Amino acid sequence: MLKKLLTTAFQFGVVIAVFYAIQAFRSSDMHSDGVVLKQSFVLPKLHRNGSAELATLNTESTDSSQFIYFVAPWCSVCKVSLPNLENVYKDNPKATISVVVLSYENADEVVRMMNQLDLSVPLYLGNSSIQSAFNIPAYPSWYLFSHEGKVEGRGMGYSTELGLRWTINGI
Repeated sequence: MLKKLLTTAFQFGVVIAVFYAIQAFRSSDMHSDGVVLKQSFVLPKLHRNGSAELATLNTESTDSSQFIYFVAPWCSVCKVSLPNLENVYKDNPKATISVVVLSYENADEVVRMMNQLDLSVPLYLGNSSIQSAFNIPAYPSWYLFSHEGKVEGRGMGYSTELGLRWTINGI
């Protein structure tokens, strides 16, 4: 019985180690932790009614960290992860959280996704220069920036609500 329990624990540990190794490999093209990336972009900020206004998206802030989540409207993993981010956003009014949508056909496609998922998190329409500046290799991807614009964390793939809370709030 003990031998079977130890074998199962070992196998579980191997699976976890392989998972983290794959995650590290997949995000290796992204900017590394500690890199200062002072970026400022003027992008259309989309509203649920389909209107947009130009707004500035900065990697540095004067008073808090900045969490930027990169998605595509056709990405099914993004559609499953975004409600988790929305919950964190609603529970953390002081957190600076933004979503940048890349690889979209038109703004109507993004508005449909926004309304379908009932999103209130700030949503910006990105472009290929944003994707290039942030080295976004796949969706969803995210960065956490310090208020000085230093990369404090990065990741790619499905994000649980607990994982997002841990990353954004440090819980």
